[in-house]
Amino acid sequence: MKLYNLYISSLLGRHIFKSKLARKDPKSAAKILQICSAVYEKATMSAYMREMGYLIKYAISVDSLFDIWPITVDMMQFFLTHRLKHDSFSCFQSAWAGVIFTHRAAGKDCTYLYTNDTLSKYRKDVLKAYGTSEDIRDPILLEHYIEYAKYYAVSRKTATSVPILSLFKVMIAQLCGAVGTRAMIFFPYKKTITFINKLRSLPGKGPFFIPNNKKSDSQKRKDIQGVFGQDVIFHDYFMEGNGTHNNDLKYYKFVVYSYKNKKCKLDKKDVYLGYTYHEHFDPAYFLRIYLQRIKLSQPRKYLLAKNSKNYSNEFFFRWPTNEPVITTHLTKIFNEIKRVTSIPNDAKITPYSARIGLATMMLQRGLSESDIYDFGAWARPRSASAMHGYIRLPERRKVLMAAFIAHTNIKFDSVLFSPQDFHH
Repeated sequence: MKLYNLYISSLLGRHIFKSKLARKDPKSAAKILQICSAVYEKATMSAYMREMGYLIKYAISVDSLFDIWPITVDMMQFFLTHRLKHDSFSCFQSAWAGVIFTHRAAGKDCTYLYTNDTLSKYRKDVLKAYGTSEDIRDPILLEHYIEYAKYYAVSRKTATSVPILSLFKVMIAQLCGAVGTRAMIFFPYKKTITFINKLRSLPGKGPFFIPNNKKSDSQKRKDIQGVFGQDVIFHDYFMEGNGTHNNDLKYYKFVVYSYKNKKCKLDKKDVYLGYTYHEHFDPAYFLRIYLQRIKLSQPRKYLLAKNSKNYSNEFFFRWPTNEPVITTHLTKIFNEIKRVTSIPNDAKITPYSARIGLATMMLQRGLSESDIYDFGAWARPRSASAMHGYIRLPERRKVLMAAFIAHTNIKFDSVLFSPQDFHH
């Protein structure tokens, strides 16, 4: 047990190598350093370990090295307070990242570290004193999406009668808050639409041409993203494992493409959005009603009569005016959410707040880190155990995720979360 404690404690920082371990058994110390380096890339590990060194140094000075693992909430508060005495809020962030790193390096689930009420309050007090850092945005949560729907009087009962623009805006906002991928990837950039239309106008391309992964296109279309009409399918039942049809599990399946690395490699994701049957939060149902209503509009009737394939290879999310929804439109919608709901005026809200809110809502309801990583398509940290890297959610649970968020009671009132906690 002492050897195990020594190994875990050694993971907490490079400062341990100045202790008795380094002098008595330099080979073991070197081996532990090698393990640390393998777990995290060198530069990042050095920054985190430097912060953890303060805790190690204190523990060694009072001969309590073996007593600091596992790190309790009280120990974390002591340590983070100690760091704030010496530097700024950025050191608090680095120290917190170091705590998360050491837990993951030991194969521990970190969920409880985000959900302690006392520590959450402590962090909020720190934010008041030091201000938010640039990359921290506030989450948009279930209650905000419900308030937004009520502002426009949108519900399952009124979806067929409210102004179609109101229904559309509520649906887009709630969809961004419920899907398990980056919300922005659903919607194209303005330059993407211009580029596609330009290519389609070339001889031999035709109006339904979509750039593929050929070298000739690679330089120009590396920023293409969005959902095309042919890649969105509505399912009015779910096929259970025993072969039966579950007619209560109605859902959409989106196939999302993006080209974002230097080689422009195609990145393809399947995204699920199921019915929630919640009165004010049911983006899949609102989308279904919207599409039924928009087909009856005169502009759509004209275009479909002119060519029934008019939307087969077009962007799926389109305003009632038939204009594609682009990324800049999302910013306007989320600014309006902030303006008409209980979100504080000083909160930093962007479209990414929907993604942050998704992770926060799942943590609030008790989902594990591994499930959140998989559903949200976050990059898994190198410090996570091998087991965490292999865990995948079944399709059924992905279909049910929106309903899970809408109807599951919150287990933790406060969740400690920032975007950097879900990136390596």
